[in-house]
Amino acid sequence: MKIVAVLLLSLLISLTASAQEIIKRDTINLHGYIFDSNGKPFKYLTIKSTQYQADYSDYKKLKISTRTDTNGYFELKGIKRFDTLKIIHVLYDTLTYLNKGSRYMVIYLPTERTININSNSPIQITQKRLHEKAVAIYKPQPVNACILFTEVHILPRYKNDPYSNTTSGNGKEYGELVDSLKNHIKYPPQAVANNIEGTVELEFTVEKDGRLSNFRLLKGIGYGCDEQVIAAIKKTNAQWKHASDNGMSYNMKESITVEFKLTDK
Repeated sequence: MKIVAVLLLSLLISLTASAQEIIKRDTINLHGYIFDSNGKPFKYLTIKSTQYQADYSDYKKLKISTRTDTNGYFELKGIKRFDTLKIIHVLYDTLTYLNKGSRYMVIYLPTERTININSNSPIQITQKRLHEKAVAIYKPQPVNACILFTEVHILPRYKNDPYSNTTSGNGKEYGELVDSLKNHIKYPPQAVANNIEGTVELEFTVEKDGRLSNFRLLKGIGYGCDEQVIAAIKKTNAQWKHASDNGMSYNMKESITVEFKLTDK
Protein backbone atom coordinates (compact mmCIF):
# COMPACT_ATOMS: atom_id res chain seq x y z
CA MET A 1 0.00 0.00 0.00
CA LYS A 2 2.84 2.37 0.81
CA ILE A 3 4.37 1.79 -2.65
CA VAL A 4 1.04 2.47 -4.34
CA ALA A 5 0.55 5.64 -2.27
CA VAL A 6 4.03 6.88 -3.17
CA LEU A 7 3.40 6.23 -6.88
CA LEU A 8 0.06 8.07 -6.76
CA LEU A 9 1.66 11.00 -4.96
CA SER A 10 4.47 11.15 -7.53
CA LEU A 11 1.94 11.05 -10.36
CA LEU A 12 -0.11 13.85 -8.76
CA ILE A 13 2.98 16.04 -8.34
CA SER A 14 3.98 15.40 -11.96
CA LEU A 15 0.52 16.29 -13.27
CA THR A 16 0.38 19.41 -11.10
CA ALA A 17 3.79 20.57 -12.37
CA SER A 18 2.73 19.97 -15.97
CA ALA A 19 -0.52 21.85 -15.44
CA GLN A 20 1.34 24.76 -13.90
CA GLU A 21 3.71 24.82 -16.86
CA ILE A 22 0.80 24.93 -19.30
CA ILE A 23 -1.04 27.65 -17.37
CA LYS A 24 2.12 29.74 -17.15
CA ARG A 25 2.41 30.00 -20.91
CA ASP A 26 0.52 33.06 -22.18
CA THR A 27 -0.59 32.18 -25.72
CA ILE A 28 -3.16 33.26 -28.29
CA ASN A 29 -4.69 31.97 -31.50
CA LEU A 30 -3.87 34.17 -34.50
CA HIS A 31 -5.74 34.08 -37.81
CA GLY A 32 -5.88 36.23 -40.91
CA TYR A 33 -5.14 36.45 -44.62
CA ILE A 34 -2.03 36.76 -46.80
CA PHE A 35 -2.12 38.48 -50.20
CA ASP A 36 0.55 38.93 -52.87
CA SER A 37 1.72 42.28 -54.25
CA ASN A 38 -1.23 42.31 -56.67
CA GLY A 39 -3.80 41.83 -53.90
CA LYS A 40 -4.54 38.20 -54.78
CA PRO A 41 -4.76 35.49 -52.06
CA PHE A 42 -1.45 33.64 -51.70
CA LYS A 43 -2.42 29.99 -51.36
CA TYR A 44 -0.38 27.18 -49.80
CA LEU A 45 2.15 29.59 -48.26
CA THR A 46 3.91 28.46 -45.09
CA ILE A 47 4.01 30.89 -42.15
CA LYS A 48 6.00 30.02 -39.03
CA SER A 49 6.15 31.19 -35.44
CA THR A 50 9.42 31.49 -33.53
CA GLN A 51 7.82 29.44 -30.75
CA TYR A 52 8.28 25.69 -30.52
CA GLN A 53 5.17 23.51 -30.46
CA ALA A 54 5.75 22.51 -26.84
CA ASP A 55 8.95 22.96 -24.90
CA TYR A 56 8.09 19.97 -22.74
CA SER A 57 7.01 17.51 -25.47
CA ASP A 58 8.77 15.18 -27.88
CA TYR A 59 8.20 17.77 -30.64
CA LYS A 60 10.13 20.61 -29.03
CA LYS A 61 12.34 20.97 -32.13
CA LEU A 62 9.32 21.68 -34.36
CA LYS A 63 8.10 25.25 -34.50
CA ILE A 64 4.42 26.16 -34.74
CA SER A 65 3.54 26.67 -38.40
CA THR A 66 0.64 26.48 -40.82
CA ARG A 67 -0.20 26.98 -44.50
CA THR A 68 -2.68 29.28 -46.15
CA ASP A 69 -5.68 27.78 -47.90
CA THR A 70 -6.95 28.64 -51.39
CA ASN A 71 -8.34 31.93 -50.06
CA GLY A 72 -5.06 32.95 -48.42
CA TYR A 73 -6.51 32.25 -44.94
CA PHE A 74 -4.25 31.00 -42.14
CA GLU A 75 -4.54 30.16 -38.45
CA LEU A 76 -1.73 29.76 -35.92
CA LYS A 77 -2.86 28.21 -32.64
CA GLY A 78 -1.10 28.66 -29.31
CA ILE A 79 1.58 31.18 -30.29
CA LYS A 80 3.06 33.82 -28.01
CA ARG A 81 1.20 37.11 -27.63
CA PHE A 82 4.29 38.96 -28.82
CA ASP A 83 5.81 36.85 -31.55
CA THR A 84 7.83 37.21 -34.74
CA LEU A 85 6.29 35.43 -37.71
CA LYS A 86 8.45 34.27 -40.60
CA ILE A 87 7.57 33.57 -44.23
CA ILE A 88 10.15 31.73 -46.31
CA HIS A 89 9.40 31.30 -50.01
CA VAL A 90 11.44 30.96 -53.19
CA LEU A 91 9.89 34.17 -54.58
CA TYR A 92 11.04 36.27 -51.61
CA ASP A 93 13.88 36.84 -49.22
CA THR A 94 12.95 35.76 -45.68
CA LEU A 95 10.07 37.98 -44.53
CA THR A 96 9.46 38.77 -40.85
CA TYR A 97 6.34 40.28 -39.27
CA LEU A 98 6.09 41.28 -35.61
CA ASN A 99 2.77 40.56 -33.92
CA LYS A 100 2.08 42.65 -30.81
CA GLY A 101 -0.79 40.77 -29.26
CA SER A 102 -3.13 40.96 -32.25
CA ARG A 103 -5.41 38.01 -32.92
CA TYR A 104 -6.13 38.98 -36.52
CA MET A 105 -3.68 40.07 -39.22
CA VAL A 106 -3.83 40.88 -42.92
CA ILE A 107 -0.42 40.60 -44.59
CA TYR A 108 0.37 42.06 -48.01
CA LEU A 109 3.59 40.65 -49.41
CA PRO A 110 6.09 42.88 -51.23
CA THR A 111 6.94 42.59 -54.90
CA GLU A 112 8.64 39.30 -55.74
CA ARG A 113 12.42 39.47 -55.79
CA THR A 114 14.43 39.33 -59.00
CA ILE A 115 17.60 37.26 -59.03
CA ASN A 116 20.45 38.90 -60.96
CA ILE A 117 22.65 36.06 -62.13
CA ASN A 118 25.76 38.19 -62.71
CA SER A 119 25.39 41.34 -60.61
CA ASN A 120 29.05 41.25 -59.52
CA SER A 121 30.40 40.87 -63.05
CA PRO A 122 28.06 42.41 -65.63
CA ILE A 123 28.49 41.51 -69.26
CA GLN A 124 30.21 44.31 -71.18
CA ILE A 125 29.74 44.86 -74.89
CA THR A 126 32.12 47.51 -76.23
CA GLN A 127 32.49 49.41 -79.49
CA LYS A 128 34.59 52.39 -80.48
CA ARG A 129 32.71 55.70 -80.32
CA LEU A 130 32.10 57.44 -83.63
CA HIS A 131 31.26 60.85 -82.15
CA GLU A 132 32.38 62.75 -79.09
CA LYS A 133 30.18 62.18 -76.05
CA ALA A 134 27.79 65.05 -75.42
CA VAL A 135 27.93 66.75 -72.03
CA ALA A 136 24.61 67.78 -70.47
CA ILE A 137 24.55 71.29 -69.03
CA TYR A 138 21.69 72.40 -66.81
CA LYS A 139 20.92 76.12 -66.74
CA PRO A 140 17.84 76.89 -64.62
CA GLN A 141 15.74 79.77 -65.87
CA PRO A 142 15.04 82.54 -63.32
CA VAL A 143 11.39 83.32 -62.59
CA ASN A 144 10.88 86.77 -61.03
CA ALA A 145 14.53 86.75 -60.01
CA CYS A 146 14.06 83.28 -58.39
CA ILE A 147 14.90 79.86 -59.75
CA LEU A 148 11.78 77.80 -60.42
CA PHE A 149 11.73 74.74 -58.17
CA THR A 150 8.81 72.35 -58.61
CA GLU A 151 9.90 69.18 -56.84
CA VAL A 152 7.57 69.52 -53.87
CA HIS A 153 6.13 66.28 -52.45
CA ILE A 154 3.50 66.87 -49.76
CA LEU A 155 2.05 64.04 -47.68
CA PRO A 156 -1.54 64.09 -46.42
CA ARG A 157 -1.79 66.10 -43.21
CA TYR A 158 -4.44 66.60 -40.61
CA LYS A 159 -6.22 69.89 -40.06
CA ASN A 160 -3.87 72.58 -38.73
CA ASP A 161 -0.84 70.42 -38.09
CA PRO A 162 2.46 71.85 -39.36
CA TYR A 163 2.91 71.92 -43.14
CA SER A 164 4.96 68.92 -44.22
CA ASN A 165 6.80 68.44 -47.49
CA THR A 166 8.65 65.29 -46.49
CA THR A 167 8.48 62.17 -48.63
CA SER A 168 8.03 59.80 -45.67
CA GLY A 169 6.02 60.25 -42.52
CA ASN A 170 7.62 60.20 -39.11
CA GLY A 171 4.52 60.90 -37.03
CA LYS A 172 5.74 64.26 -35.74
CA GLU A 173 3.49 66.23 -38.10
CA TYR A 174 0.37 64.50 -36.76
CA GLY A 175 0.43 65.72 -33.17
CA GLU A 176 -3.03 67.30 -33.34
CA LEU A 177 -4.48 64.10 -34.83
CA VAL A 178 -2.92 61.95 -32.09
CA ASP A 179 -4.41 64.23 -29.42
CA SER A 180 -7.84 63.99 -31.08
CA LEU A 181 -7.71 60.17 -31.23
CA LYS A 182 -6.61 59.90 -27.60
CA ASN A 183 -9.65 61.94 -26.58
CA HIS A 184 -12.10 59.78 -28.55
CA ILE A 185 -10.72 56.24 -28.08
CA LYS A 186 -11.84 54.53 -24.88
CA TYR A 187 -10.74 51.14 -23.58
CA PRO A 188 -13.84 48.93 -24.08
CA PRO A 189 -15.16 47.43 -20.82
CA GLN A 190 -15.41 43.96 -22.39
CA ALA A 191 -11.72 44.12 -23.33
CA VAL A 192 -10.77 45.13 -19.79
CA ALA A 193 -12.93 42.36 -18.32
CA ASN A 194 -11.23 39.74 -20.54
CA ASN A 195 -7.70 41.10 -19.99
CA ILE A 196 -7.30 41.89 -23.71
CA GLU A 197 -4.20 43.78 -24.88
CA GLY A 198 -2.62 44.26 -28.28
CA THR A 199 -2.22 46.42 -31.37
CA VAL A 200 -4.88 47.64 -33.79
CA GLU A 201 -3.80 48.94 -37.19
CA LEU A 202 -6.27 50.68 -39.50
CA GLU A 203 -5.67 51.69 -43.12
CA PHE A 204 -7.65 54.39 -44.92
CA THR A 205 -7.40 56.66 -47.96
CA VAL A 206 -7.17 60.46 -47.91
CA GLU A 207 -9.07 61.57 -51.02
CA LYS A 208 -8.23 64.60 -53.17
CA ASP A 209 -10.91 66.63 -51.41
CA GLY A 210 -9.66 65.67 -47.93
CA ARG A 211 -12.38 63.14 -47.19
CA LEU A 212 -11.49 59.71 -45.77
CA SER A 213 -12.54 56.46 -47.44
CA ASN A 214 -11.67 52.77 -47.89
CA PHE A 215 -11.31 51.95 -44.20
CA ARG A 216 -9.63 48.56 -43.81
CA LEU A 217 -8.53 46.75 -40.65
CA LEU A 218 -4.99 45.38 -41.01
CA LYS A 219 -4.59 44.18 -37.41
CA GLY A 220 -7.26 43.65 -34.81
CA ILE A 221 -7.76 42.25 -31.32
CA GLY A 222 -11.56 42.31 -31.09
CA TYR A 223 -13.62 42.90 -27.93
CA GLY A 224 -14.65 46.36 -29.20
CA CYS A 225 -11.11 47.73 -29.57
CA ASP A 226 -11.15 47.64 -33.39
CA GLU A 227 -14.48 49.48 -33.51
CA GLN A 228 -13.16 52.19 -31.16
CA VAL A 229 -10.27 52.98 -33.52
CA ILE A 230 -12.45 52.97 -36.65
CA ALA A 231 -15.06 55.25 -35.05
CA ALA A 232 -12.40 57.67 -33.78
CA ILE A 233 -10.63 58.07 -37.15
CA LYS A 234 -13.99 58.55 -38.90
CA LYS A 235 -14.68 61.51 -36.60
CA THR A 236 -11.74 63.31 -38.27
CA ASN A 237 -13.36 63.03 -41.74
CA ALA A 238 -13.19 66.18 -43.92
CA GLN A 239 -10.48 67.64 -41.65
CA TRP A 240 -7.57 66.52 -43.80
CA LYS A 241 -5.49 68.15 -46.51
CA HIS A 242 -4.75 65.90 -49.46
CA ALA A 243 -1.40 64.74 -50.80
CA SER A 244 0.16 66.62 -53.71
CA ASP A 245 3.16 66.24 -55.95
CA ASN A 246 4.43 69.18 -58.00
CA GLY A 247 1.06 70.86 -57.67
CA MET A 248 -1.02 67.80 -58.64
CA SER A 249 -3.48 66.31 -56.13
CA TYR A 250 -3.50 62.57 -55.38
CA ASN A 251 -5.40 60.05 -53.30
CA MET A 252 -3.04 58.46 -50.80
CA LYS A 253 -3.29 55.64 -48.28
CA GLU A 254 -2.51 56.28 -44.63
CA SER A 255 -2.57 54.00 -41.61
CA ILE A 256 -2.88 54.53 -37.88
CA THR A 257 -1.62 52.19 -35.15
CA VAL A 258 -3.16 52.11 -31.69
CA GLU A 259 -1.82 49.96 -28.84
CA PHE A 260 -4.21 48.89 -26.11
CA LYS A 261 -2.31 48.12 -22.92
CA LEU A 262 -3.48 47.30 -19.40
CA THR A 263 -1.45 48.47 -16.41
CA ASP A 264 -1.14 47.07 -12.91
CA LYS A 265 -1.75 50.44 -11.26
